[in-house]
Amino acid sequence: MVWFIVIIPVMKYALVVNPVCLQVESFVFKEGVDAHAMSARQNMIRIAIRTVVSVCIFLVAMFYPNFESVTAFLGSSFAFIVSVLFPIAC
Repeated sequence: MVWFIVIIPVMKYALVVNPVCLQVESFVFKEGVDAHAMSARQNMIRIAIRTVVSVCIFLVAMFYPNFESVTAFLGSSFAFIVSVLFPIAC
């Protein structure tokens, strides 16, 4: 049970960071590159981009005071928008 508690935030982090990494990759590669048709060089660049993005997020979390409060506020704001404002707008 303890491992399930540990795995949930790790998987959630990967799901949240994936769109950011995809945007950075699309900026770097300029054209849509299929993940299955990548060369070894493109794959290494992709891994480096994802590592740099993760390290940058880690550094912001370490050096920005009350980072968890900001992310909690943003998360609750987006949840409110999705669950209240979008249905009203539709």
